[in-house]
Amino acid sequence: MLVTINVPDSLPQERLWQQIREIKENFRQEAEFIKRTGKMSDDGECEEDMRLFWESFGSWEDDRTTEEIIKDIYGARKTVERSIQL
Repeated sequence: MLVTINVPDSLPQERLWQQIREIKENFRQEAEFIKRTGKMSDDGECEEDMRLFWESFGSWEDDRTTEEIIKDIYGARKTVERSIQL
C-alpha cells in the first residue's frame, strides 16, 4: 500500500517523524488484529455499520400511484434561466 501525505512546511521535522511512527504502529496493530480475528475493528462499530448498510437496501414502498409520483417529480423540478457571457 502506498500512502501520500501532504506535510505543511511549518511542521517541525521531528514532529513529522513522530507522526509517521504513530501511523506505522497503528497500521501494524490493525493488520495484526485483522489477521487474528478476520475483522476490521474490535470496537463493534464495523458490524453495526455493515448491518445499517445492508438494511438500507430493499424495494421502494410508496402509497402513491405511479402517476402521482411522476407528477411530484416533475412538480419539484425548477428551471432557472442564467445569462452566460462568453
